[in-house]
Amino acid sequence: MSYDPEPEINHYLSRLSSAAHDLPKAKRRELLNEIEQHIRQALAETPCATQAEMLTLLDQVGDPTEIVAAGTEEPEQASTRSAGWEIATILLLLLGGFVFLVGWLVGVMLLWSSNVWTLRDKLLGTFVIPGGLATAVLLIGNVLFAGALGSSSACVHHLDGTTTGSCTGGTSTFAVIGITLGLALVLIAPLVTAAYLKRRLNKQKQRPAATPQP
Repeated sequence: MSYDPEPEINHYLSRLSSAAHDLPKAKRRELLNEIEQHIRQALAETPCATQAEMLTLLDQVGDPTEIVAAGTEEPEQASTRSAGWEIATILLLLLGGFVFLVGWLVGVMLLWSSNVWTLRDKLLGTFVIPGGLATAVLLIGNVLFAGALGSSSACVHHLDGTTTGSCTGGTSTFAVIGITLGLALVLIAPLVTAAYLKRRLNKQKQRPAATPQP
């Protein structure tokens, strides 16, 4: 006589229904229908000839309590966190340094308290570049100010053959190029980091919810 899996299926769905008793009727019915369809699809792909094989298949579907718990998570709350706090985190990392670095430090705290980004993301957000754009503006301002002072003390040749000022020949072309590239990197790095964190955030938001394994 061939094996009939219906008793095990009905018992599993009964356990699932009991675990989901706190859910609204419509949501509970939708969950039961989805899981039953999943079970029957798995059974069609891998027929079970004995009760033991059927119980193994149901174990692979998952524990009813865990399935209900996964289904009762609040995606709207997570979405609000992503759209609000996480965006604020990126902006504070980028621009918060202009508020005496306090804003940037708040951004770092939000970054490390979030479960959206990985450890690598958090390290990049913290150390590239500390202070964000404020650091870049400060460095650029210092270089320009130093250059202005240097140009004001350049040597002057007089008609009588005497000179005033310091005649050191000025900054070499290679040094100017190096400084310019360095400043450009310092300016671009926070923007690239912010774009990277935003892209990682979008990927997390688009990641589908976990489904039972066949």
